[in-house]
Amino acid sequence: YPSSGEVGWMQALDGFFKVDLSESFQEIYESFAPKQLATARLPAECTNYVYLICKGFMGGFVAGYWNTFFKHLQRSGLDTLMVPLDTVGASLHNARVIRDCVLAQTKMVVLIGHSKGGVDSSMAITLFPEIIPRVRGLITLQSPFGGSPIATDFCQSSPKFFAGALKSLMGDPKAMDQLTYKFRRQFFKEHSYPIAKVPTVCFTSSCGTHFTVMRRFYAYIMQMYGVPNDGMVCSPDAVLPGAISVHVDRVDHGSTVVAMPLCVYSKNRLVDSLLSLLFHHTSKAEEMLDHSEPIPINTGMIPTASLVRVQAPTSSTN
Repeated sequence: YPSSGEVGWMQALDGFFKVDLSESFQEIYESFAPKQLATARLPAECTNYVYLICKGFMGGFVAGYWNTFFKHLQRSGLDTLMVPLDTVGASLHNARVIRDCVLAQTKMVVLIGHSKGGVDSSMAITLFPEIIPRVRGLITLQSPFGGSPIATDFCQSSPKFFAGALKSLMGDPKAMDQLTYKFRRQFFKEHSYPIAKVPTVCFTSSCGTHFTVMRRFYAYIMQMYGVPNDGMVCSPDAVLPGAISVHVDRVDHGSTVVAMPLCVYSKNRLVDSLLSLLFHHTSKAEEMLDHSEPIPINTGMIPTASLVRVQAPTSSTN
């Protein structure tokens, strides 16, 4: 199978670790009352930033994509902008758009990206270091940093079909290819994400036994590779090395951003909880921004017990 031996490859890298704060996330989420404003849930510093929302693949064609959360932040009085990404465009193009958007702001920003939007955001930070002093942090949800078996398998089995489909949407045929394991491996070989300089929270999920409209995709990945996934992205592929990680079950790839039946988590409370983790467990003091030395990932604000070194999952070859 095309993705055999590829799933979870990042976590096999020497020295890979993540800061697992899944339990803290759950406690924070349960402590938030429904319909609270974000400013009532988050520390006072939350008003210091502009929140740049980055949609994922084909997000521009999906009605209501992250509209609820966008309006929630605006209603809370927070400066919020939906970055005008080409959601069927190449990641490098979108990385430039994100760079320009960051540099155009008069305040520091918090980048929030779903799926490919998180990949595009991390690429902007990696390729354009001039924006790093302006980025308070990055939050990603279900982003295939290591690659996606759906993108890999489908691109390999039907490359002409997907290239034609993207062209029909005025998109770039490279948009899907750049989410494959081959491309993502090569990118990480050539570029290192500056985790020590940009506090980063990566959210991952698995459908599990929960009912989901993405059940067929989830079942396909489980049957082929035997790895927990959200129907599009495998959990171990969605965490950048050294990042804070959060994993939950019974959440599919779409239910974090669009209205789906039987959602377990509120979209607003979920992302507010991730923002709370970012603000409470990381810092980016002004005096640290001009230092040439890397900022230690564990500044004392993250419990050492939460640092987790992991081994890559073994993909099923059935």
